[in-house]
Amino acid sequence: MVMGRTALVGLAMVFTAGCAASTAERPPSAEPERTYVGQHDEHPVPTMAPIKAAPVTSCAVASGNAAGDELAKLSLFSRALSQVREHYLRDITPRSRELLLAALWAVEATDRDVLMERDLDAPPRWVSVRVKGERCMLNIEHVDAPATLLSSLQQAMRFIGSRVAPPAGEIGARFAKIEAAATNAMLGALDRESRLVEADASGDLRAQPPGAAAAVAVAPAKPGAQPPGFTRASLSVGGEVAYVRPDGFPRGAAAQVEQQTTGASGQPAKGVVLDLRNNPGGLLAEATMVADVFIQRGVLGWVIGKDQRKALEARDSGHDFDGDVIVLVNRDTSAAAELVASAIRGLGRGIVLGEPTAGAGPVREFFDLSADEATTPAPVDGAAAAAEGPGLLLRTGSLWTGNDTPLEGAGVRPDLTLTWPAGRSSPAKEDCLLQLAQAAISQAPDARRSTLLATAKAVAGKQVCGSTP
Repeated sequence: MVMGRTALVGLAMVFTAGCAASTAERPPSAEPERTYVGQHDEHPVPTMAPIKAAPVTSCAVASGNAAGDELAKLSLFSRALSQVREHYLRDITPRSRELLLAALWAVEATDRDVLMERDLDAPPRWVSVRVKGERCMLNIEHVDAPATLLSSLQQAMRFIGSRVAPPAGEIGARFAKIEAAATNAMLGALDRESRLVEADASGDLRAQPPGAAAAVAVAPAKPGAQPPGFTRASLSVGGEVAYVRPDGFPRGAAAQVEQQTTGASGQPAKGVVLDLRNNPGGLLAEATMVADVFIQRGVLGWVIGKDQRKALEARDSGHDFDGDVIVLVNRDTSAAAELVASAIRGLGRGIVLGEPTAGAGPVREFFDLSADEATTPAPVDGAAAAAEGPGLLLRTGSLWTGNDTPLEGAGVRPDLTLTWPAGRSSPAKEDCLLQLAQAAISQAPDARRSTLLATAKAVAGKQVCGSTP
């Protein structure tokens, strides 16, 4: 180690000496040497241009201006920021200035009378807000925490509210639009998963117990995609194999999956094909219970957040399905659906066929922003929720498998990768992967994972529909 350090020092000295020699031999046509104060002093000091100070905050508002004070309340923004500060999966303090800028620029994009300008330094030290020719100069050097983020935004909003002058009947709607845009922009700057949820679209989430989590896909829904639901279909081969395909994990999905594991005769089927292809995820509690239908006990996965490491566990109910299980997945199997597939494989309850999954592992929680911050609201039904204000879907953690590996970016790799063409609209007789799974369950002599995998490989080698890669 000593010799190594000596060698490194020697190399550094050689490099430095080389640079010095190169400088001394610079040809006349090269860049001129820098000048110094005290050129011939033993310790010359480089000359530096003075740094221009950022302008002080100047946002004049007439006293008693009710409109400015009304917009500056920022009730919705404040409640959302409070939840972000407490529950977001990372500390947002270092990003406070970035979040403020995102909120301000959303106001400009939303309201035609507002124009923004910012310091081009990194990080920026000031922001200029213009409304109808009048200017507010905001020094943001001190924005280093959620509290200073909020106070600076309130200063800007007070100025904006005092200058815009819509008809009396339109003030409320215009201000609500400005505040919602600023709030959503702040959330969007955090990540792609956190956002406001309108009252008429949050009934299913409001009906969950407080703090219930929802694991969702990172990618936005595809145009024309069906909302999460449940396909009430059961196919069978000789009355032995049940086919279950949840389109997502809404409320009640676990109970329906458990019901579908019963064969045509009323007795438990020999095996179940759980089709999670194109499944976008859904309520994490429901997905956990779906996995629990097939697993007697064990850790299904983990939720990892800023201050939490929560185990998702299967409980022995005494009536868990104990037959063969094959899970079908594809590149659009996301989030909570990936957790189910990894749990069934990881705990040895079945095999996974198809192609690698999406690798989407965010966990979001719903927070009711219409309630008093100091109280926890009781769950309400969807009809009552429509009368409430917007809610917040906030990313609070990430999904990890029971083997302590993150799902995000990695996904689930099938035991047997088969990319035969099949889709939601393909009839069963053309769905090669489904045919293989049903045949493997029918032919497997027992429900052990190793036996089922060996049988599936043997069937794949003889499969006449499609071709093995």
